[in-house]
Amino acid sequence: MSRKLGANRYVSSVRALAGLITAHVFLKDGFQNVQVICRDSTVGGVWARGRVYPDMHLNNVYGEMRFSSLAMESTPDGEGTTPDNRLKGIDACRYFERYHEEFLTPQGKSVVRFNTEVLQIRRGDAGKGWKVDVRETDPNSLKKSEETLSFSKIVVCTGGNSAPKIPAGLSASDATKVGFAGPVLHSSESWTGMESIVASAKASPGKHVVVVGGGKSAQDMSAYLANEGIPVTVVCSKLDMFISSRAPLPGNIRQSRLMTVLGPRIDLDTRLEKSLHNTWAGSKIVHRFWKYLQDESYATYDIPADSPLRDTHSLFWDTRYGDQGVRRENSFPALAASGKINLKTRVHVSRFYEGGVEIDTGEKLEAAAIILSTGYRSSWDAIFDSLTHVVNPEELKEFSWHYKSLHDPPEGMSTLTSETSIVAPGLYKGLVPAKSIQRRDIAITGAIGTANIGYVYEVSAHWISSYFLGENMRLPGGPEEAIRSTVRNLAWMKTRYPRSTVWTNPSYVSTFPQLSWIQAMDDLLDDMYLPSRRSGGNWLTWVFRPVRSEELLSLSQERKRKRGESDTQTR
Repeated sequence: MSRKLGANRYVSSVRALAGLITAHVFLKDGFQNVQVICRDSTVGGVWARGRVYPDMHLNNVYGEMRFSSLAMESTPDGEGTTPDNRLKGIDACRYFERYHEEFLTPQGKSVVRFNTEVLQIRRGDAGKGWKVDVRETDPNSLKKSEETLSFSKIVVCTGGNSAPKIPAGLSASDATKVGFAGPVLHSSESWTGMESIVASAKASPGKHVVVVGGGKSAQDMSAYLANEGIPVTVVCSKLDMFISSRAPLPGNIRQSRLMTVLGPRIDLDTRLEKSLHNTWAGSKIVHRFWKYLQDESYATYDIPADSPLRDTHSLFWDTRYGDQGVRRENSFPALAASGKINLKTRVHVSRFYEGGVEIDTGEKLEAAAIILSTGYRSSWDAIFDSLTHVVNPEELKEFSWHYKSLHDPPEGMSTLTSETSIVAPGLYKGLVPAKSIQRRDIAITGAIGTANIGYVYEVSAHWISSYFLGENMRLPGGPEEAIRSTVRNLAWMKTRYPRSTVWTNPSYVSTFPQLSWIQAMDDLLDDMYLPSRRSGGNWLTWVFRPVRSEELLSLSQERKRKRGESDTQTR
């Protein structure tokens, strides 16, 4: 029996593509009065037109990072393509703009309310519905008006890369206080402020631009500056690992379940996974594979054994790595290996001084400009206060995994903690506040750590729509069971990635399947009582079958049939 939803209003608060696919699924499912609130003037989030930077390469190739309803076109005339068909930032930007125009502008009117910032989200009167305080952000508007909007259900899609984290003592005002006159910018604003960085560097011959941090944005920005002929020094404790190969990887390796089964996950449910992670021989295979992948990446760029380029995070034990693809001479590893980027690893910046930065060894580095690639804090802090919960570390000891592949983590990596309490992610499966699991009026998307955001966000959108519609689903019996699941998830993240603190920004990662994203999405499909392992294959070939977004195209029709509705029936 169909359900009329026209009297209700639904919002997807968005700065990233998770909101685009969520709104599209809602519209296909017959939700009325869907509204998307977007702080920017265009769609795309971190890949919006004003944020993509020159020669920005993503950890994806063409055909990935897309949704099932719209194919991703190749670069016109092959312009800028790499030997492995690497996806560039501008390609992602164009794709999301096309997606918005094709699916989120019914009757020619966009469901996205641009240039609107969410200030606070709270429950409505008598605990019913939601109140959303917003403010206009249009730079051309003289008056920044504020208003309160009302919605019956809400999806928060703010993403984890919108609230810069600045270490104590390293803000731009701290630099000004000690007399440093050059630009000091966080990586979130460095591309829009790149003109001032380049100008300062050219006006200060002999001085470097100092980039603080070793993650992807630090590597991308330092590579861009080095390619412009500007001297750069990167200062960090460790670099993000870069996965590279001498030849493009075929789809039955990079897009299949092969790499996912070679990484342990919270629940092992296939004979192959249990053999790989619960036996001595299997554990040896697992660790030899990841060591080979790391060594092959170093060899791709001919990196000597004593090079600071080898001061990287562990490919197996940490979350900090990116897929560089085949060798490119203008890439960060190539430029650093050739000496065009100076590296200072195993150190931290301790303070600013009038000439630049001082590191914890006491060495002073003169700087023309400083870029802080120091990460992000939770974007929920200012707008919402019930998406985390306090966990007693003793609670984590209830859960343990005795996988052979997780024995003997490197020295210095321990799951033990000295905290008296932990502010932990409070989302069931990274999608719903555990405390509110039975209310079915709020969900979160974009907080699942994954190597394939297109596929994960699309399945998540269908899970959320099913949840809002009250469809028959596999759900916890109540808040207590849901909360226990989040504590178990935290215990797993601290076991699987002992040194990582990625979960401390729950708006970025509330659960972290990462390379096990395929199995995590199979789990969500199972929750909806829909077919999982959709890429097919038999007992021998299933692990090698490429997993692609196209296999999700029929999900809306499958869910309609499960509800007993025809494909043409609307709510």
